[in-house]
Amino acid sequence: MRLHELIRNARNAGACNIELYKVIKLGSLKDAKKHPEAAYWAYWYACNVIGGRWPEAEEIIKTSPEYAFGYASFINNLGG
Repeated sequence: MRLHELIRNARNAGACNIELYKVIKLGSLKDAKKHPEAAYWAYWYACNVIGGRWPEAEEIIKTSPEYAFGYASFINNLGG
């Protein structure tokens, strides 16, 4: 998926405009993956947009113990 598609989906799911602006400013998915808030963004997207597991983002999410735990708990509560 491309960055503009992720942004559009996040906007449609009610993402905070301030956070969206930060991502838009980055300009590329490669840069977004390196951002210090990438784990949070990926976790939020999995929970609020996809509503389930997002295997493509798990490498990013696992860089943060806090969001890795939250993501694992979320997925576990879904039964997946």
